[in-house]
Amino acid sequence: MRMRPRLCVWSLIVALSACAPNRPETPLAQTGHGSLPPGAAELEAVCGHTFRRPLAVQSVGHERMRKVIAEQVTRHSSDMQAAETFAKAFGFISTDTTVTTSASVDLIVEQIVGIYVPEDHSIYLRDGHHDDARMTQSIVLHEMTHALQSDTF
Repeated sequence: MRMRPRLCVWSLIVALSACAPNRPETPLAQTGHGSLPPGAAELEAVCGHTFRRPLAVQSVGHERMRKVIAEQVTRHSSDMQAAETFAKAFGFISTDTTVTTSASVDLIVEQIVGIYVPEDHSIYLRDGHHDDARMTQSIVLHEMTHALQSDTF
C-alpha cells in the first residue's frame, strides 16, 4: 500500500513540530499536580515544552477503541472531508470515490494501536498490541507528543 511512507512522513512532521521553542514554564511533574506517564520529563526536556495537565493512559478493548475513534472521526468530520479532498487532488484515491465515516473508522481502527484524545486528555492503547514493553513505551511516547502539542499550541 502506498500510504505507509506518507503516514511516516506526516508522523515525523507532527512529532518535530512539538519540539519548537516555547516560553519557559514549570513542568507539571515539578508542581506535584496530577500525573504523567514515564518518559514525560525526558520528552519535556527534549522538546523544551511542558505538560500543563495530567495525562491518563488507558488500555482498552477493540470495541472501546472503535467507539473512541468513531467519536473522533465524527467530531472532526470537516478534517476528514479535507483529507478526502487532498487525497483526491494528489491521486491517492480516485476522484469518483466517496469516503464514508464507517469506512474511515474501519480503516483507522485496523491501523492504529494507540490514540491521543485531546478532549479528555487521555491516551488509549488497544489491548493485545503491547506485549513488548519497549513497543508500548514507544507508542505512549508518540501519543504523548500529541498531548504535548495540545498543551502547547
